[in-house]
Amino acid sequence: MTDWQDIATWHVLIVEDEAANREVFAETLQYFGAKVTTAANGIEAMARIRQEVPTIILTDLAMPKMDGWELLRHLRDDPHLRHIPILAITAAYALPGDRERVLEAGFDGYLIKPVEIATFADVLRQTIAQARGRRAV
Repeated sequence: MTDWQDIATWHVLIVEDEAANREVFAETLQYFGAKVTTAANGIEAMARIRQEVPTIILTDLAMPKMDGWELLRHLRDDPHLRHIPILAITAAYALPGDRERVLEAGFDGYLIKPVEIATFADVLRQTIAQARGRRAV
C-alpha cells in the first residue's frame, strides 16, 4: 500500500531526457527509500510501465520521440493506468499561465526546474497531497 507521506513506499518512474536530471532525481528519491525506474522519453516510459506499473510518474514535458504531453494522453486513455499520479517537471513551461495549462491538461502536479534538491521530497509530498485533494473534490 502506498503511503503518500512515506516516499519509501513509492515506486517512481522518472521520465526525463537529460541524463544529469534523471540521475539527480533518482538518487534523491532513492535516498528516501523509493524504488526508482527511469526513462529518457515517453516511448521508453511506456515500455517500463508495461513491465511494472509505478505508483507515481515524474515527467519532463519537452522531450524528443514522445513528450510528456503525449505520455499523459496515453496514460489517461488507458483505464488500467489512468489512476497513476503524473507530475510535470519542466523548465520549458514555466511562464505565467503554464501551471494552469498543465493542470487543466490532466497532470496532477507541476514542478519548475531547476528543482531545489534540499526540498525536493517535501515539495513532492505537498504536490501529491494537493493533487489528491483536487481529485477528491
